[in-house]
Amino acid sequence: MKKLTVGCLLILSIAGGSFISYAISKGRAEQVAESFPGTLSPLNTHLVLYGDPELTPCWVFSAEYDNAYTGATFDVYVSFFGKVLKIPPKSKAP
Repeated sequence: MKKLTVGCLLILSIAGGSFISYAISKGRAEQVAESFPGTLSPLNTHLVLYGDPELTPCWVFSAEYDNAYTGATFDVYVSFFGKVLKIPPKSKAP
């Protein structure tokens, strides 16, 4: 019974931490999207391993340009701890 309680608490803490990480990262990505001079579709989210110097788990928030017919995307890479790793050109980091 003790192992079950510890396992449930571990799962709940991981889920809670992931939700808090997502909420903070989404806020930062929305700030970057608002600083873009054009119009964008709503942000979609993916969890990926980003390999700039080393593999880092991060959230990728992507949107499509409203005036682009090519399927070009506006991608913002934000780490688990809310640090903006990569932004598109013509945008400002928060």
